Amino acid sequence: MTSRGDSEEMINNRLNTYDAEILNMAYYDEVVVNRQNEMEDTAQIIKDILEE
Repeated sequence: MTSRGDSEEMINNRLNTYDAEILNMAYYDEVVVNRQNEMEDTAQIIKDILEE
């Protein structure tokens, strides 16, 4: 994250959000992993979920 210019505070906020989301994953209907350089695949997964 630092290689793309994120500040230390921003990185910590993102990691804290991730930790909270993982702890509550059982409460979500869907989980979509947003992987780097796979935006089109992620978008298609979301479209498929919305079409269900």
